[in-house]
Amino acid sequence: MNIEFVKKVCGLYKENQNKVVSNISYLISKFFNSTLELILKSAEEKYEKDIDDKVKIFDIQIADSKKRIELTQGEFEKGVKEVEKRLEVSLSSVEHELEQLVGNVEYKLEHIDENSKFNPSETFKNSMIYNGIISMVVFIITGFSGGFLNNINNYNNFSLVLTATIFSGFKWGLLTYIVGMLVSLVSSSSTMWEKTTQKNRLVKQIAYLKNVGERSRKQLKLESEKLLGLHSKKMNEKIEYLNEEISEYEKDKENQRTELKQGITNEVVTIRQKLNNMFI
Repeated sequence: MNIEFVKKVCGLYKENQNKVVSNISYLISKFFNSTLELILKSAEEKYEKDIDDKVKIFDIQIADSKKRIELTQGEFEKGVKEVEKRLEVSLSSVEHELEQLVGNVEYKLEHIDENSKFNPSETFKNSMIYNGIISMVVFIITGFSGGFLNNINNYNNFSLVLTATIFSGFKWGLLTYIVGMLVSLVSSSSTMWEKTTQKNRLVKQIAYLKNVGERSRKQLKLESEKLLGLHSKKMNEKIEYLNEEISEYEKDKENQRTELKQGITNEVVTIRQKLNNMFI
């Protein structure tokens, strides 16, 4: 239908009071008003779609930033598991090494009585054996030198020479044996003192090793906590930066949407005015 024709018809019968013409004019006016609204609504929907397409780049950037946040959190969780695993391995290694060291020392402590070096009776027995040998040597030497040589002129009196030899050897041999016995007793006592000292030394060594192990465990845990703290700080800083980036994208998106919508509103108003001029 020609719009100019319709306008002329409406103009011709505008002042006509005929009811039929008036109804026709009303229907025609209503039809064109509805058509006008449909045109404007279609234009607005098209412009809205254009706006959505233009600001979609911001949605892509926002989604990308959120994805990077998820990746950052995933990397942090993975790093935490790796640190915990290394800590577990290190603690296990320390425990194993400490167990071996302490076990060796405890074995020495438990079997210290079996060590002849720290056995008083064994020390006394060995000393007395040496003492007996030395006393026998002294008996022979002193008996020969003090008895036999001094009575060599009386070689015809064999019993006298033999008696003098035995007496001289026995005297010095006995004296040597008594002195050796005293030395053996002192040596045995000294062994008991050394045994007690060694026991105390081993007990202190066990305590020292356990203390070192405890300090090592604390140090490993402290280093792991520091490393996790550093990772956590970096993650939080990165996430904070990405959240700020998302806020900026959302702000830019709204600003651009508002700006584009304002331009479209003005354009729709202009179209409405032009169409109204056409139908009025």
